[in-house]
Amino acid sequence: MRSCRVFCVLVVLFLFAVPMMAQRSRPLPNWGTVDPITYVVGAWEFQPGLGTEATLVRMNGFQRGGGTPGGYYYAHVHLPSGAKVAGLEITGCDNSATTEIAAEFWEALPDGSVNHTGFVSSGLAATGCSYYTAGLINFNINNLNFTYGVDVTLGDPIGNTFSNVRIYYVLDVSPAPAVARFTDVPTSHPFFRFIEALAASGITAGCTANPPQYCPDAFLTRGQMAVFLARAFGLHWAY
Repeated sequence: MRSCRVFCVLVVLFLFAVPMMAQRSRPLPNWGTVDPITYVVGAWEFQPGLGTEATLVRMNGFQRGGGTPGGYYYAHVHLPSGAKVAGLEITGCDNSATTEIAAEFWEALPDGSVNHTGFVSSGLAATGCSYYTAGLINFNINNLNFTYGVDVTLGDPIGNTFSNVRIYYVLDVSPAPAVARFTDVPTSHPFFRFIEALAASGITAGCTANPPQYCPDAFLTRGQMAVFLARAFGLHWAY
């Protein structure tokens, strides 16, 4: 009986640990600067644009279609400032041999003009339902001076539909400034860019104020580590 209990406990622990290990192997969301983060804009978040209002057709499976040739759908995109956009993808069904499903990512200026920064399409041949992915866009989001959005054209509004648009981005570190703030971390220092970003974000003020120094080779105490982590993650009391 005891051996059965031990065996059963081990089985339960194994069944519990396997999904946990699988989950841990995935990149954590919004952490790091290497793995791309997926931002999804669903079909129903899009507004009908030119030529689509009068003949908008609602499809099953969270898809959207309808309108007239040349019509489009558009949606605003909300990405964190400084994020580097790395790719664009549209999920849709292209059933036309002469038209294509296309998505375009754009950056709007205050005067109303638009910079088109990324484009993806299914191609002119009928390819059925699939994921259509563009190459790198590779520019940083600037929410202070611009707004961002994406539009979708269906080409043939009767046979073509789309489900969503995915925007892939990675987090980035601020570019290095021209002038160093710490006397012991010159612009030639291998960690200059990262130390400057740490100081500019308010996570550290350095080790001395006069002269301003960072002490890059000094040991870090647990107390200093607490300050770094609390400021970096914005930890606070819950209300």
